[in-house]
Amino acid sequence: MAITKVTTPELIDLPTTISNVETNTDGVVLPKGTTSGITSIEYLVVAGGGGGGYNYGGGGGAGGYLTGSANFSVEVNHTINVGIPGAAGSSANKGGIGGDSQFSNITSKGGGGGGSLGSSDKNGLPGGSGGGGAGNNSAASTGIGGTATVSPTQGNNGGNGFSGSGGAAGGGGGAGGAGGTGSTGQAGAAGLGLTNSITGTSTFYAGGGGANANGANSNGGSSIGGNGGNPATNGAVNTGSGGGGSGTTSGAGGSGIVILRTVSTTTATFSSGVTYTLDNTTVAGQNIYKITATTNSSQTVTFSSTVLSNGRPVTGGSYILEDGEFRYNNVTKKVEYYDGASWFTLTSTPSVPQAGTTATCNYPTTATALYQLNDNVTDTCGNYNGTASNLNAYVTGKFGNAADFNGSSSVIDLPTLGLSPSGSSMSFSFWVKGNVQGVTTDNSMISLWGDLNLDLRVDNYAPNVNKINIVYYSSGFAAIDTTFTLTVGVWTNFVLTYVKGTGFVVYENGVSSGALGFTGTLGSQSGSNKIGASGAGGGFFNGSIDQVRIFPSALTSAQVTALAEETAP
Repeated sequence: MAITKVTTPELIDLPTTISNVETNTDGVVLPKGTTSGITSIEYLVVAGGGGGGYNYGGGGGAGGYLTGSANFSVEVNHTINVGIPGAAGSSANKGGIGGDSQFSNITSKGGGGGGSLGSSDKNGLPGGSGGGGAGNNSAASTGIGGTATVSPTQGNNGGNGFSGSGGAAGGGGGAGGAGGTGSTGQAGAAGLGLTNSITGTSTFYAGGGGANANGANSNGGSSIGGNGGNPATNGAVNTGSGGGGSGTTSGAGGSGIVILRTVSTTTATFSSGVTYTLDNTTVAGQNIYKITATTNSSQTVTFSSTVLSNGRPVTGGSYILEDGEFRYNNVTKKVEYYDGASWFTLTSTPSVPQAGTTATCNYPTTATALYQLNDNVTDTCGNYNGTASNLNAYVTGKFGNAADFNGSSSVIDLPTLGLSPSGSSMSFSFWVKGNVQGVTTDNSMISLWGDLNLDLRVDNYAPNVNKINIVYYSSGFAAIDTTFTLTVGVWTNFVLTYVKGTGFVVYENGVSSGALGFTGTLGSQSGSNKIGASGAGGGFFNGSIDQVRIFPSALTSAQVTALAEETAP
């Protein structure tokens, strides 16, 4: 069936089915697929091994070892990173921790470094597997083995060191076993590695490093960890094994590795900083990717898979996938859209592509204060918390909850905000919903009488019932009426901007009143800053107010639009 694109702005008429009868046969059906959105991948993710310690040095711990099989999204970027080796210990430093390895949301932790007797801390370091603790040839204290990462379980603890005649260090932990504790003249055994056949060949990975003793040193775990000795050896490359502890020259850890195995119809595309080999002959019908190095931690891999004939759209043949296209993912049961590079789920959560802005202080520009009024009067920007008096119970707001004012005594007092009356510009924005109409008083919604002698009110005297007006003090008190009114029971966004020498502009739901004619400078009168009442006294508002933002600049029309259209997580 040919693909038809909607190229003119119009509503997409989705088909309707009632009691298995198509009541709307002219509707547009979004393309969908059963397996094209995900692919099953077997993985092995091993982090870099820890370095061995120096001078009765403990063995380095193996890098974290994680393996399994899971479904992963195609056509999106997945992070991929191979952990570097942990550095060998020295007279001043214990062995280094190996680098983490990562594939998508799976991260294995670098192996812990072995303790060094000459360092200020003789203990082995924690990691995927822990490093061994340093030993001592006297009765002085020795190192304690490092602990292994257990959430999820990635390896085993390192062994403790031994003190006294013939002192010896503990072995590094491995994926297959803990490092042994040192004893008289005998270094603790290194933790064993584990075998894995993801490549079609059974191979050891993540063995612990051997330890150093004043007698018999220990060998690395499963012949891939570095041997303890004088000098010690490094952990085997591309296995994530620990380096050997030493009395003279310590061993570095082995580099990590990431191995991915997919069906032959799924292919992987790596960013330019990835070193890998592809083997699609060892296991029939499978692609095996061995990733042995990455230049930084921001490398990516993207998978593509053969799409079914009724699958969701991808570029292919004469069809070119373009931004703005929709599809239905019948695995996740969600509608997705294409932004020109990747598919994203339509969602109201703060995940891609549209994060909520209501909790962001400096949106859409640098702000002085933000009062979200979600059951409190805290300033999200952190400097000017309010004090509430006699508020009604918080109600459902435009975003989350909102403050509700009783019209007679409810008020939120704000501290001085540092906005100078002689300053060049300022703005504030808020959402409001009135509860009543026609009361014979002016209801102040926002009043900055403590800083600027400026007030945005609802004029409730006939004939201007529910008209929005500005009250200010320059050489005397004055008021400017706007053409806007407050609709009772409806959330409305108001923004007021002030520029010295130009005057005021008020916006209702992003629509401008135009310049309102005041070209002077705001004067100085005693008063305070308030939400829901006048800073000059009285003027209590009856209704709900939400999302109050105050800015030390005049917002542009584009920024006002952004506030009128901002999104909540």
